[in-house]
Amino acid sequence: MNQIEKNSLLIVAGTALFMIMFGIGSIPLLDPDEPVYAETAREMLAAGDFLSPRIFGNFWYDKPPMYYWLVAVAQFLFGDSEFAARFPAALMACGTSVMMYVGITGLFNERAGFWSAMILTSCVEFFYMGKAAVTDTTLLFFMTGALLSFIHKRYWLMYVCMALATVT
Repeated sequence: MNQIEKNSLLIVAGTALFMIMFGIGSIPLLDPDEPVYAETAREMLAAGDFLSPRIFGNFWYDKPPMYYWLVAVAQFLFGDSEFAARFPAALMACGTSVMMYVGITGLFNERAGFWSAMILTSCVEFFYMGKAAVTDTTLLFFMTGALLSFIHKRYWLMYVCMALATVT
């Protein structure tokens, strides 16, 4: 097993946190899906019904509930805001960068893990989706976890990640 270096891990995590988390609450919800996801989570939290998502009082089964649950928890912790709506996606994007570093380091070497994570973190689409209140980075987090778990022969973790990806 290749050695994970603390400084490299801190650089990857710090870069991802800065690039993705910086300013996520400073602009209004723009993407056509962002306001819908935030409103669905807000209504889920207000009704106390976490199994049947609603929007404008009507049942809304457009997506599986994982992202609504995450946004509802963020809204409970941080209040109903743009930051709370985007926080779960941003956190999952940062987690994916760290997971990439750890997984690739274990598979190849520390240098490959570090640069894989840094390249992923600096990709425009990854950066954009990490700052948006959409389900994409949450799904990416769980799918990356499933694939890396499979490669590292941690099958129980792969199944957990696959189940969470399905609910996402």
